[in-house]
Amino acid sequence: MQVDEQSYWLQPWLGDPVIRVPRDRDTRWVRDGYPCPGWLFGERDDQLYCAEELADEQLEITAVDKSGSSAPSRVAHLPNDNGGRFGRHMSTAHQGPLLVGERVLQAIATGFVSAELDGDGSLEFIELGYRPACAVARGEHVAWLAVEDGHALFSGEYPLSAIHHEYGRAPWLGLPHANEPERRLACPAWAGESLLLPVHKGETMDLLRLNEHQQFTLVEGIALDLNELFGDGDLAWWYVRGQGLWWIDATSHGPVDAGDLFAAELTASGGALAWMNNAHAGCGVHVSDAYAGPTAWR
Repeated sequence: MQVDEQSYWLQPWLGDPVIRVPRDRDTRWVRDGYPCPGWLFGERDDQLYCAEELADEQLEITAVDKSGSSAPSRVAHLPNDNGGRFGRHMSTAHQGPLLVGERVLQAIATGFVSAELDGDGSLEFIELGYRPACAVARGEHVAWLAVEDGHALFSGEYPLSAIHHEYGRAPWLGLPHANEPERRLACPAWAGESLLLPVHKGETMDLLRLNEHQQFTLVEGIALDLNELFGDGDLAWWYVRGQGLWWIDATSHGPVDAGDLFAAELTASGGALAWMNNAHAGCGVHVSDAYAGPTAWR
């Protein structure tokens, strides 16, 4: 899903046409049939952006005009060594590609590769010496994990000339004792200027907030269990199957009235959440704002 000032843009399944739903939820103006090769992963101004895996280990990025008046046009071509890892899911969180400023960014085996949207086809490679995992972007800021380095967290602002080591075996956490499980990071998410860091401790988790002043705090008051954290840049969501869903912004958090989250095909964009629900003898696409109840379209 992608959201702009006027509309929700929903793609139920990989390769399906995109559905436009007005933000005022007036179903008389719902429109479908927007072609999207592969999956919908971003929007900018009057364009939607789709990504498709090709057979020759390439990733084709196409732009779709929001007016629906023209066919998709190719705007970038990236090497793709993920080997079909994207899967057939509505959400491609942590799998890329990412819109970063005016470029599209993709993780590869030795770092990142990027291309200018609708540019001359030239590529820029950022060598890290390892495959970045769980890359997330907000504006021109990118954060990712280095799994080979003990799930250390790095971040930087594009063009990533300065990369910050945000979190590793930091002394303030203390080293694990013999009777204490080792802590490691799961995939982070942006929430405004803050980065949210799920930290595994055996069978439980802590959720840490790293703010713009490089200060860590513990997010408390929500279920801390094995779960799913995902975000859209300005808001993040913390989902615990069978227990509930919480929104998290740069400074606070609270519960979401999302009804029956029977299915876990969750995606987020622009302060809104979408999911599939197969509970009632049919497939429903549901949308919920962070602070409001859900609405469904079937």
